[in-house]
Amino acid sequence: RRSSDLTTQGLLTIPVGVGINDLGEIVGNGGPQGGIFVREPDGTFRPISLPSYFHASGINNQGDIVGTDEACTLGGLGGSECGFVLAANGSSVTTFKAQFETSGFGINDLGQTVGTTHNSEVAWVRDADGNITFVPDVGGYAGFQAAGFGINNRGEVAGGAAVDGPIIIGQCSPIPWSPQMLPACLADPTFFPEAFGFIGEPNGSLTPFYYPGAPYTLLTGINDNGQVIGYYDGANGPGGFIASPIPEP
Repeated sequence: RRSSDLTTQGLLTIPVGVGINDLGEIVGNGGPQGGIFVREPDGTFRPISLPSYFHASGINNQGDIVGTDEACTLGGLGGSECGFVLAANGSSVTTFKAQFETSGFGINDLGQTVGTTHNSEVAWVRDADGNITFVPDVGGYAGFQAAGFGINNRGEVAGGAAVDGPIIIGQCSPIPWSPQMLPACLADPTFFPEAFGFIGEPNGSLTPFYYPGAPYTLLTGINDNGQVIGYYDGANGPGGFIASPIPEP
């Protein structure tokens, strides 16, 4: 594969790409004054006119962007963090709270978004009309802190949950937390006595997912074919993976 350096345009200071859509548009953080940028397929950069406390996490094929507003300044919601969706044409920014402080991580082409709350660490799904559904007690175990990281166009959610330590950890990395920070977070296994991935179906059913032989597993993305990507940490060290559904006989 041919690579392209995001710093070559001279526009970005600390560029971090956090999402890419099927058109090759890349959304990231680290533009002028630390803001959000979109890199077009032709290599040009488009700065997003939002304050530096807005941080992107994903982009869909329409060009809508999801992320976290650290200051939660719009909409009169108050508090310290809100999720946000920026329309592709830049005509509107919608901020929202799923419950308490909220981070948005993934968005599909239907405008459905997923993320987590920072107080109760509950995963949620928000539809394009603003209706929010919570994912309670992932795997049926009370006390598991959960986050949704990716959602496909079938409404299937990829996420992760942890015991005795929320997935959102301020000591682990600068806020807002994003899936790209997983390696740093999981480098110290004492942070997560146990963590597992999960796949959530539109009907509300959940399937826990463990990478074989690894007690630490998180799913960070899912495509329309049901393939998932994620991160694991086990006896032989950490790594990434892709997993495909097993066809029914």
